[in-house]
Amino acid sequence: MLILFFVTKPTSAFRKEANIGAYRPDKGPGRSIAPIAAHLPQAGFKDSRNPGVILIKVLVADDHHLVRTSIARVLDSEPDIEVIAEADSGESALESCRIQAPDIAMIDIRMPGIGGLETILKLLKTQPGIRIIALTGQVDEGTAQRLINAGVTGFISKGTELDLMIDAVRRIADGERFISADIAQRVVLARSEGRHNPFDQLSHRELQIATMIIHCYKVSRISEQLALSPKTVNTYRYRIFDKLQVQSDVELTHLGLRHGLLDNLGPRT
Repeated sequence: MLILFFVTKPTSAFRKEANIGAYRPDKGPGRSIAPIAAHLPQAGFKDSRNPGVILIKVLVADDHHLVRTSIARVLDSEPDIEVIAEADSGESALESCRIQAPDIAMIDIRMPGIGGLETILKLLKTQPGIRIIALTGQVDEGTAQRLINAGVTGFISKGTELDLMIDAVRRIADGERFISADIAQRVVLARSEGRHNPFDQLSHRELQIATMIIHCYKVSRISEQLALSPKTVNTYRYRIFDKLQVQSDVELTHLGLRHGLLDNLGPRT
């Protein structure tokens, strides 16, 4: 269970999302500070008021307002971490990362719009220097492995203790990787037991469309959401049926239920 608490000093007192260079009484100027030297391994900017402190710039993306703001306030209360942006959808997370260039993006893998999985993969492709922490309530080992292979540097479950979450941000900023113990255990057990997840054979786009079908998206909505023609969506759909050896959306949904796709990856409506 993720324990949430609020600090007495709200982040809004020191910044507005639209003005990331605003003065920070506790941390000095924001984006206006000179970047650290390229040879230093740490991420972020030096705090001109506290020269020994490297600020780690973080974006937090989660469509649950309470979860998102609580995580942001916990992280922002740390002297070496600055939450420079929050996002409640995949699209807003992509835009904020493009404009504000955080060192670390902490992204819930299930969000409205294009969803957290697609957001993460797009960020890894368009901003190769960014470090991604995937945040999840629960996830199947196949999805975890897929994201790790794609380049995600952190994987944190929402049951992770707050101190571990803060430690994960610092370690990832220093170039390490971090995976919550419960997720790591599932991945290792799946490998050792030789479990087979039929969805692993799908391409990223096929998995995305399969997940949307499993979550009862109609072809017209998938087409609009992914900017594909209905004909292209149906082509992917029948290709998915062929690979997974199912005959209908109902059979696909049953298969997704057995392998944990229904609760884990689907974008919220």
